[in-house]
Amino acid sequence: MTWFAALHVPQLPVALARRDDPLLSEQPLLLTRVSSGRTAVAASDAPGCSPGMTLRQAQLRSPAAQVRAADPASAAAAIAGLRSVMARHSPRLLAEQRGSDLTVLGDLGKLRDAQQLFVAATRLHDDAQAALGMPITLGLGASPLIAQLAAQIGANGAIVVVLPGQEAAFLAPQPVGNLPIDTALLARLAQFGLTTIGLLAAMPPAALAARFGSAGSRLAQLAHGQDQRALQLIDEPRQILVGLRFAGPISDQAQLIAALPRILNRAHQRLLAGGWAATRLTITCTHPDAPATSIVRELPAATSDRIRLQQTILNMLAATPLPAAVATLALTIDLYAEQAQQRDLFAASMANDWSPPAWIAGRVLRATLNNPAARCLDQRVSVQPWEAP
Repeated sequence: MTWFAALHVPQLPVALARRDDPLLSEQPLLLTRVSSGRTAVAASDAPGCSPGMTLRQAQLRSPAAQVRAADPASAAAAIAGLRSVMARHSPRLLAEQRGSDLTVLGDLGKLRDAQQLFVAATRLHDDAQAALGMPITLGLGASPLIAQLAAQIGANGAIVVVLPGQEAAFLAPQPVGNLPIDTALLARLAQFGLTTIGLLAAMPPAALAARFGSAGSRLAQLAHGQDQRALQLIDEPRQILVGLRFAGPISDQAQLIAALPRILNRAHQRLLAGGWAATRLTITCTHPDAPATSIVRELPAATSDRIRLQQTILNMLAATPLPAAVATLALTIDLYAEQAQQRDLFAASMANDWSPPAWIAGRVLRATLNNPAARCLDQRVSVQPWEAP
């Protein structure tokens, strides 16, 4: 039979914070972000605290909780890391989040016997825990849903296997809230007293369709462990390339830096849209009368954080004098892994645009005032960045 695997990390941002600071392991934790001028909870395992409430509200409910700043880049790198691990063991995968919980699903293929299953599961589990440096729960079953539920109920760091023929007994006592359904449908099920998967499975499919409409058929399938979600074939880019072609060569480095927001903003948008993390940056400048200049920087840790990328790029340009005027400027980002979705772990960054630091902006202004040929920088740059798909 075909076996499916699920790598599961509950409360991923909190788990990462505890991994990075072992002193937090025994106390409730509040991870915060600044949004609209106020400090709000981004993720938490403190009793009575939930994302979105203000820090003051959360501290009133859980005075003993420790407070730390959220680190979205760390979460993005962890998602990319788990996907990369699953990609080495499965030709298809799917990453999903429910709140702050992360599950990465994969297809281990047809395994002949228990020995093959044990070897495949142990290798996947060991690789996942080594990649993140923390306990990961692994679930195994005959469908993605069975594997996912097995991982969700398993102890932290455990391997949970649901054997063929045991699916109904495994599903029956579990609450319907464990199924991948929305809160509105969950509330409607509660109104009819359908609180466990076993009660839901006992309902005739026609009755479910009559009561819940188009969602009824899907409920009947989920209650019996059937899963229609499609795992995605792994075919993702390994690099992002975005560049600018100037209308005329630029010789002042401050002007060059001022043009960087165009490509950095676009590259960062693609990182966030794909859920990717950057592991290496390459800046390439072409010159009308000289060979191209390439500046390469390996990042100490995979990141999708705009500020870290910005600072790294500025350091790269500051440390490498350019030999001639620049005709085109390109940024290449090597990706840490294939695609990794990250929708609910943290809210999107409030900053949508990057601007040069004040000292650079001052240099650009002085260069523009003193050099009429350098005025109206926007008119000297192509309207939109070019990029490689």
